[in-house]
Amino acid sequence: MDFMELVKFHKSKLAAVTIAVTRVSNPSAYGVIEYDKNGYALSFTEKPKADEIKSDYINAGVYVLEPEVLREIPSGRPVSLERQIFPLLLRKGHKVAVYNGCSYWMDIGTPEKYLQTHEDIMAGDCRLSGVRFNGLGVIKGCQSVIDITAVISGPVYIGDNVKIGAYAKVGPNAVIGDDVRIHAGGSVSNSILWNNADIGSLAEMDGMVAASNFKIQCGTIPHDNTLTSKINIKSDGKALGKELMLGARL
Repeated sequence: MDFMELVKFHKSKLAAVTIAVTRVSNPSAYGVIEYDKNGYALSFTEKPKADEIKSDYINAGVYVLEPEVLREIPSGRPVSLERQIFPLLLRKGHKVAVYNGCSYWMDIGTPEKYLQTHEDIMAGDCRLSGVRFNGLGVIKGCQSVIDITAVISGPVYIGDNVKIGAYAKVGPNAVIGDDVRIHAGGSVSNSILWNNADIGSLAEMDGMVAASNFKIQCGTIPHDNTLTSKINIKSDGKALGKELMLGARL
């Protein structure tokens, strides 16, 4: 999303709030927004029932608020903008503008979608500032050392201060965080390693998400390595369980 365009749109609509929206096929799990032909919200329903769905545009989670809106938010207790403040503004007659300018949106609340987003970045379907993959390219950070015998198959992102040992294999579709160690003969593909992960010699990771400081023993080959709901999410060497939502656990 171009935030400068979002702010410019907000100012042009003279709105108290502008909410960025995106279109989804099943809006029931999100905040649904109905708006008019002039780009102003008519209704806002958080996680509606099937018979309450009036639009397939949902709240994308990016807002521009005028300072006056902050005065509508009570202090000293938790408040939901989506369930309380936005409907209140509509009832009071404030203008709530709707910005439909997202080029990519993904709810990364499951391991599959989290991995899919990384693949989309590598494929160029999701563009990030300063990160451009060119075909099967490899992006390598500062002070990273890759043994001459290692095989790197793009697309691959390698962070800073990474060490990849002899005859190791990395990629395709691998994201390697900072200060990661992949020892001799280790293999990482279709996986994401957060910072300070340590992959032992001859260990293999395919379709995995490893949180920071995770260590895998030498020669280990995880059995549940498919990109399904049974994907293993591991942190500090301990399995957090199958069919686990990412959420804040990582």
